[in-house]
Amino acid sequence: MDINHIKLQYSRLSRHYEAAKSTKDPISLLDLTHVLRIWVDMKREVNEMCKEQKIQLNFSNPSDSATLKKILKGSPFTYVPLASGMDGLSVRVKGFTYIGRALSAEEVKKMYEDGPPSTTSSNLTFINWLGSTVIRHSPNGSQRQDISREMLIKRVANFLGASHPEGMENSNEYENGFDASIRQLHEIEVANGFRLTYYQLIEIAKAIVENFASTF
Repeated sequence: MDINHIKLQYSRLSRHYEAAKSTKDPISLLDLTHVLRIWVDMKREVNEMCKEQKIQLNFSNPSDSATLKKILKGSPFTYVPLASGMDGLSVRVKGFTYIGRALSAEEVKKMYEDGPPSTTSSNLTFINWLGSTVIRHSPNGSQRQDISREMLIKRVANFLGASHPEGMENSNEYENGFDASIRQLHEIEVANGFRLTYYQLIEIAKAIVENFASTF
């Protein structure tokens, strides 16, 4: 793939990212999702470009809190770190945690003292960063489903009509297995009206735009 094409897709992503974060307009959000899907499709070419051009990436990943992991163990939960946050919005969300049981006073105190999710810098390749978990979901407390950035992008693009007409998407059984969890997340609103899935995708787009800004 020609580097000029990747540059074109970068400019396209930047434009849709700026539009999506400044509005809750569903068209802008679907368009951003579709462009992110293109970045998933060309991840190997982006990786090769970084190797050839000696591009140093500085992607960050959420840090797992030992306190929170202990509290979540054995409980139904949904955990979406959103640790990088989103600048430029009237409300900034640093994380979303739902726990399907009553917490003790001590657990509440520990979670408060633990503070919001944080990030750590990594030397991950673009492919590995896309494959890293950003959502943990356990509907019954015994089985846990980890959802990567790549899977979130692909499923939202597929079943919400960003890359295919709604109801006409084509995917395999494994990928379909994430849909129930992601549809639940899509019903949750944060930051004065953003769907949680879209807020997460805006955060992903922000990381890509910032990492390649000096390249393009």
